[in-house]
Amino acid sequence: MRLFYLLILFYPFLNVSAQDQKLVDSLNNEIKKAKHDTVKIRLLNELAAHYVFTKTPEARKPATEALTLAEKQKDFKGQMDALIRLGIMYYRISEYDSSLIIYKKGLAIAESQKDTTRILKYKGNLALSLSSMGKYKESLEVYYKIMDLQKKFNPATVCKNLLDMANIYYQLDDYQNAYKFALEAKELAEKYDDQKTLANAYGSLGVFLKELGKYDEALLCYQKSYQMKKNQGDLQGQMNSLINIAAIFEYKKEYNTAINILDTVIILGKETGAVKQLANAYTNMGILYTDLEQYNKANASFLQAFNLYTTIGMLKESQELANKLGYNYSRLNDFKNASLFFEKTILLKDSLYQINMTEAIAEMRTKFETEKKEQENISLAKENELKSIKLETEKQTRRSQQWLFVAGIIFIVLLFLMIFSRYRLKKKSETDKKVAHQKNLGLKAVIEAEEKERIRIAKDLHDGIGQLLSTARVNMAALEGDINTEDEALLNNALNVIDESIKEVRSISHNMMPVALVEFGLVKAVDVLVMRVSEANIFKIYFLHSGLEERIEQSVEISIYRIIQEVLNNMIKHSKAANVVIDLQKTGDKILLKIQDDGKGFNTTEIDRSQGIGWKNIYSRLYLINGKMDIRSNPGQGTVININCSI
Repeated sequence: MRLFYLLILFYPFLNVSAQDQKLVDSLNNEIKKAKHDTVKIRLLNELAAHYVFTKTPEARKPATEALTLAEKQKDFKGQMDALIRLGIMYYRISEYDSSLIIYKKGLAIAESQKDTTRILKYKGNLALSLSSMGKYKESLEVYYKIMDLQKKFNPATVCKNLLDMANIYYQLDDYQNAYKFALEAKELAEKYDDQKTLANAYGSLGVFLKELGKYDEALLCYQKSYQMKKNQGDLQGQMNSLINIAAIFEYKKEYNTAINILDTVIILGKETGAVKQLANAYTNMGILYTDLEQYNKANASFLQAFNLYTTIGMLKESQELANKLGYNYSRLNDFKNASLFFEKTILLKDSLYQINMTEAIAEMRTKFETEKKEQENISLAKENELKSIKLETEKQTRRSQQWLFVAGIIFIVLLFLMIFSRYRLKKKSETDKKVAHQKNLGLKAVIEAEEKERIRIAKDLHDGIGQLLSTARVNMAALEGDINTEDEALLNNALNVIDESIKEVRSISHNMMPVALVEFGLVKAVDVLVMRVSEANIFKIYFLHSGLEERIEQSVEISIYRIIQEVLNNMIKHSKAANVVIDLQKTGDKILLKIQDDGKGFNTTEIDRSQGIGWKNIYSRLYLINGKMDIRSNPGQGTVININCSI
């Protein structure tokens, strides 16, 4: 079991350490290269933020350097970021008084900058420090005050404060409320995916469940918390989880397992400098050895914890340990040391009482003096404000008169310029509209004339030359029974030539103006076009259509047909596609056309440089029907052409 917990603890520790060192080296290199102080401040704060949760005491140097630079540059954001990291650093090494001072300084800057997010962050951390100093009532007051602000500006952070409040209720022995607030914090942390708070919530739930006698559920929560802390690389968090897990094994009387876990916590505590967790581990180790009646080992652990608590000024914990040492020495019949530690217990108890009384008196005096000074300052400020207002009013009156005169002249000049400018713009707009309108009319007239001429020529070819050729073919066919065998071959050749001529005339007539388009509309005409292209076996072509059961304006039908015809011609010549899809839809007063192939594609910038008339014809048709076209293509990726127009 000991090997198991050593592996759990040290594998992530070694792995994270290597990654941490790589990140630290990278940040240090960037800091050395930084040419601007603003960049350097940001990088130093990043380094400090990294150290806070890995090698906590080492966060002091980069955070202090960032703060000094930020103060020099009057970079308030940099100052606030540096102060929050310093405050967390002091808090994690249990120097709560120092963390309180730092947080108050940062809060003052945040309030001066009206930075709501950082105000909430500083007040939350202030409440946490007050709670750790045993000032639970003050801490709860701060939390309740900022709760409404948090819900409005940053609801994701409410879960952290709920968890802190749960821990305060725990300190007040109100385990039901503690569990209730922790459960609410866990649910919110899951909702906002706040993994750090979620890990802490599981840890706190474990503590409260243990106090409620639900040890198996508590162990599950501790294990979840430990696993999440391990994934996050939070070594101090892992230590806290392992201390709690050891406590459950102690309750189950699996003392050796609990001792092995605490051994690993002590090793880690020495490595990371986490004094409070190290002291907690020694305390729990002493309790375990006491339960095993190994009083010498218990006292050795208690002494280590006692010295650590005394060093960081945690008098309440020091008093409890002095009392435990007194009882253990008496069990060993070492009445001299027993008496010594019982005396220390009494002295520490008196010191705690004296400190509490002194703090209460000092707090009342400070409050009184502060209120008195505030009243004096308010009176003085009002007096000065009245004087300033009077002087400023006189200056403002003179200044206003001067500026009013200047502003009047400027206004008149600007008004004249604005009227003149609007007049010129209006004239230019009218001219542009007339030119565009004339151009549009001219283009429309040209294209309509061209289409009418196409229809006339197509009709003449079909009804004139086509009929003549058909008549000639009938007359030639009538000679088949009346000619010699020698002339039969000549007759057949003549008939074949006439047949080919008829086909050619029909083809030319169809290209000039398809009969299907004139008589049956756009869908039928495209169907015929698709059938003719498919017969060439160049590629497979699919035609989809919807909403075109009724015909639309003939000029629009012709333009869309010509666009499809031109695009297909381009694809036949250049695309080397295997499949082409034409999707034609009418939705309300919109016509949507999409033509897509899986060919070799092309660079769309080449369209502007094209010397051919194909694209020019397409754009002319689009202009005529107020259409828009979007072409998407890259070499090797096929082509998609989207066209839309209103009818």
